[in-house]
Amino acid sequence: MTKVVFVVPEDGSEVVGPKLNWLRGLVMDQGDDFWSSGSGQGWLKHSSGAQLLLAFNSAHGFYLEYIEPDRDYWISLSGSNPKRKIVLWIGGNPIIVAGRFFVSRQSAWKAVKELCATGFPAQWDPKLGIHVT
Repeated sequence: MTKVVFVVPEDGSEVVGPKLNWLRGLVMDQGDDFWSSGSGQGWLKHSSGAQLLLAFNSAHGFYLEYIEPDRDYWISLSGSNPKRKIVLWIGGNPIIVAGRFFVSRQSAWKAVKELCATGFPAQWDPKLGIHVT
């Protein structure tokens, strides 16, 4: 696996070269206590310079932000709940995100796994952002 670093939401500590099974457990099993603590967002950094930020809401799933090495910026898109507004607390500040930008745990895991392997999240589409439904 290409070198990846995971930044823990609670305290900003870095886990260098995390095992895929450990990351899968975080995405598939951890809830608000983990994902919404501290900064309110997990961060996966790929050695290519690509980054994937993960914010979580127990009722809606994951809001993903992908930053390419050249700093182009993409967000997840699912198409569900387009008008529903969800509040996330990132860095102690509220941000309001439309429900359509949340994806399931399974889709978030696909994005994490692909980023670890290739530097791109699953089903990345530069026209749509990270479309992982």
